[in-house]
Amino acid sequence: GGIVSQVSSGLTVENSTFVGGYSGVNVAGESIGKPSANMTVMNCTFSDIYDGAIVAQYMDNVTIDGNYINNVRSQYGDGINLPYTNNIELTFNEVYAPYAFYGYNMNNNTIGIDEVSNNMFSGTYYGIYASNSENLNIFHNTIASTGTGNAILIGGFGATSGDSLDIRNNIFSTESSSAFYIDGTITNTSFN
Repeated sequence: GGIVSQVSSGLTVENSTFVGGYSGVNVAGESIGKPSANMTVMNCTFSDIYDGAIVAQYMDNVTIDGNYINNVRSQYGDGINLPYTNNIELTFNEVYAPYAFYGYNMNNNTIGIDEVSNNMFSGTYYGIYASNSENLNIFHNTIASTGTGNAILIGGFGATSGDSLDIRNNIFSTESSSAFYIDGTITNTSFN
């Protein structure tokens, strides 16, 4: 098992190992209008989790740093899943899962900027899949799809597009689809 909590603020999980179970760390605020705040998951290892090694929903100020996630067992499982989450710092993680990093409605209607930097995301479907997400800085990552999906997909497939996307200095790799699919307003795409 893991940690499952609703309406939790100020949660910090450090230097822990999670093996097996349905999810690793799964935390949710009450709603979009009543998010919980200040969650940190740092220097943890997640192995053989069924779906959602790290999940934060309806959260504000989330730091996910230096974690290792492998062997997410669900066919469509998420390594990191951040729906309706604002002000994210996602750095120095190594993630191997069908959807390595999945985000929906991240940083909408807030003035903050989400930082996704210095990560390794490798998904059998998608490295990064983010829809209806805004104000994303995606810097210095290695992002791969080892199956049928894109290395990075923002918007698309009927999803709402993203806005204010700054995507720089990343390495993209895919085996059977386009590496880079963006449906939104990109402010910078230098050196990818």
